[in-house]
Amino acid sequence: MLIIDQQSVKISLVKDGANAGVHVGTEHALLHCTKNANLAAGDSTPPDDVNNGPAINIEGRVFLRSTENERDIGDLEFGIVQVSFLHAYEFIYVGRLVSEGSTVINLRLGYGKNPSLDEETARGRTIDQEIFRATAMTVTPVKIGKTGFDILVKFTDHPNNAIPLRFENRATRAPNFLASAARNEEFITYFVARARNVEPITILARIGWTVNWKAEFNWSAATMKPTKDVKASFLFAGEPRIGQPDAADPMAAVALLRQLPTTNAQDSSAQDAAWTQRRQPICEQNKDRPSNFRSNFFT
Repeated sequence: MLIIDQQSVKISLVKDGANAGVHVGTEHALLHCTKNANLAAGDSTPPDDVNNGPAINIEGRVFLRSTENERDIGDLEFGIVQVSFLHAYEFIYVGRLVSEGSTVINLRLGYGKNPSLDEETARGRTIDQEIFRATAMTVTPVKIGKTGFDILVKFTDHPNNAIPLRFENRATRAPNFLASAARNEEFITYFVARARNVEPITILARIGWTVNWKAEFNWSAATMKPTKDVKASFLFAGEPRIGQPDAADPMAAVALLRQLPTTNAQDSSAQDAAWTQRRQPICEQNKDRPSNFRSNFFT
């Protein structure tokens, strides 16, 4: 028999100097993590991939005790499930003149489900195949002392955005310029186990983390390039928690049921609705500026 040693369960998050950063390129402003970020992505249209490797590394560990000299872990599977919750996801554009209006892009309004399952699947793979993929798990037999298997599951992430610096306001037929960007997203990453394709998953441990960007951009007619004023920029990890969360926890419910649509699918749809389709209320093109808007935006 194989028995999960509950006392051995661990989950850890390592960011190794990564923080939330804001970069202004020639074509796009980048919200990124300050590790493995491709800052050159801000200099092309369409932008290259900002993600040049993981900024967040999460590991789940557990010892699987063997009582009958098992040679492998049988049909047990271990994996990582991540759930995200958007608190803010908004970009504001403003014209040089009051008569040129403003545009508000609120991508959070394009999410029908929030919180949502933050998993990205390769073509032809299911959510469960991604969560429990064999390449993410290392099984090391232990033959001395308490015999069994050390289980290690790895997961990585790098939240980011490439935001166009300019956007045409079709209500005023004038270019609008990026004035502010805000994204505040909470994540909970769950270390889970199950019997392959049979049993529901069990949460062994979890860790929460948050990434937050908030910046304003001011423009100069002389350079036609903005400067940034970062109001908030942080990547914060909470304390690990061992065992199952409360049954009424809404984020845990998303993880346990692997409910669709995923965060990535909703983000892709919201981006298309905003930038390409200009669909309300995700994209609001206004004939005036936001109330009490700062006077030094464009000098």
